Amino acid sequence: MTLTLEIAPEIEAALEEAARANGQTLSAFAASQLAEVARTAGATAKAKPRRVASGFGKFAGLGVTVEKVHAAKQDEIEIEEQREAQRNAR
Repeated sequence: MTLTLEIAPEIEAALEEAARANGQTLSAFAASQLAEVARTAGATAKAKPRRVASGFGKFAGLGVTVEKVHAAKQDEIEIEEQREAQRNAR
């Protein structure tokens, strides 16, 4: 599959730097990062379907790593679980 994305120059530069640091081409690096996001989103969707939608949109264009996105998503899940526990305690 071919995917064309319009991204800001600073994001492109950050991605190129990360690709070089990993010994990959930009295309290979981007594909591996998208694959990881897809795996993470798929696993999360199977476990907690109502929580997936909001996870990645807030990171668009920030050039963060998959690990940071995943950590933020885990924090979001924990907050939602706490809210749900509070609602159930009422």
